[in-house]
Amino acid sequence: MRVTRKTKPSAKRRSKEAVRIVGGREICSLTAAGREEYKRRRAERWLLDNGICCLCGRFIPLSMATTEHPGGRGMGGSKRDDRVEAIRIACYLGNMEKGSMSLERYLELPLAVRIANCRGVVATAERKP
Repeated sequence: MRVTRKTKPSAKRRSKEAVRIVGGREICSLTAAGREEYKRRRAERWLLDNGICCLCGRFIPLSMATTEHPGGRGMGGSKRDDRVEAIRIACYLGNMEKGSMSLERYLELPLAVRIANCRGVVATAERKP
C-alpha cells in the first residue's frame, strides 16, 4: 500500500517569484532570486543617492550600505515596499540606532548625534584605501 503525503497548505501558498506585487507595492521574496533582486535594487538606490547615507549625510561604500524604508513599523512599514523609489541608503549602525523611529523624527536629532550613531561603519569605511 502506497502512502501519499498531503502538501501543507502554507507550502502551496508560497510563491517562487522573485517579486510579488501586492496593492501596488513591490515585495522582494525570500527566494534566492528575490534576494538577488533586492541586492540589485539596493545597488541602484546607492547609485541614485551617490552613496550618501540618508541618516548622517556621509558617504558609505556599497558593501556597508543597508536599505532604509522611510515608513517605519507601525507607520505603514509593515506594509513593505521594495521599489527603488521607496527605499533609501543608510549606514548599518545608524539604521540600527534609528530603530522603528520615523525617518522624519530621526532627522530632527542634531547632526552630531546622527554622525556619532553611524560612526562605527563610516569610520571603518574611511580607513579603507
